[in-house]
Amino acid sequence: MRAILERQTVRNSLSNAEDCDAQSARVGGGSSEFTSDEGGGACRPNKPRLERRAVKLIGVLDWLLDAIAPPRCIGCDMLGARGFCVTCRAPALPAGALTLDGVPVFAAGLYAGALAAAIRRFKYDSRPDLAAPLAALLSQPARDLARAGPSFVPVPLSAERLAERGYNQAALLARALAKASRGRVEPRLLRRLRSTRQQARLDARERRENMLGAFTVRAARVPERAVLVDDVVTTGATAEECIHALRERGVDVLAVLALARTERE
Repeated sequence: MRAILERQTVRNSLSNAEDCDAQSARVGGGSSEFTSDEGGGACRPNKPRLERRAVKLIGVLDWLLDAIAPPRCIGCDMLGARGFCVTCRAPALPAGALTLDGVPVFAAGLYAGALAAAIRRFKYDSRPDLAAPLAALLSQPARDLARAGPSFVPVPLSAERLAERGYNQAALLARALAKASRGRVEPRLLRRLRSTRQQARLDARERRENMLGAFTVRAARVPERAVLVDDVVTTGATAEECIHALRERGVDVLAVLALARTERE
């Protein structure tokens, strides 16, 4: 009986090896693309080699996309530039750390120069295509924060402003950040309870009064942790009200991610 089982195991191993060779031949390679488990197990993909093939394929696709739609500077639309061109340059970094109600704020730069121009184009000139390249400026903190498994939650727009603009710039950023960091996005978790005046036209005191009690959490089930996403942080009044609304529902807000913030004295 033992001899019969051993002979059957050998036959199975040889059969799996032949199957692996056949599958490898079908994908255009030798026996390296597929491998069988030790002891004659099932034929399985050779993951390291397949991953290298995928990276090469992505590189070819990127080249084709660049040929069809060349990259442009997100500050001035100059052809051939990824991120900011030499003329626009990278954004100046804020001096010193910023926290809002104990929550750290990570910004790609100061709201000035080419970065401010890019954000204005993104928000007011119907340029939702700028969401991905702008979000790339925050890719590193987004990946670091994503290790804790949070949901990326955008600051919501009022219904009137959403209808006027056609999209919520913070929601587009949150989606792009979640995609780049392989995280989750909750685009409708927060809701504005009422319309508010545009913050850009108000001073610090008026901004806080304008945002007081303006947000709530709409979902019955909420994530355990969240990263709040917005385009610009000035006084922090909007972000703080969103943080309060999330905390009232037991959500741990890990950080605020913003494209830019204003310099504070």
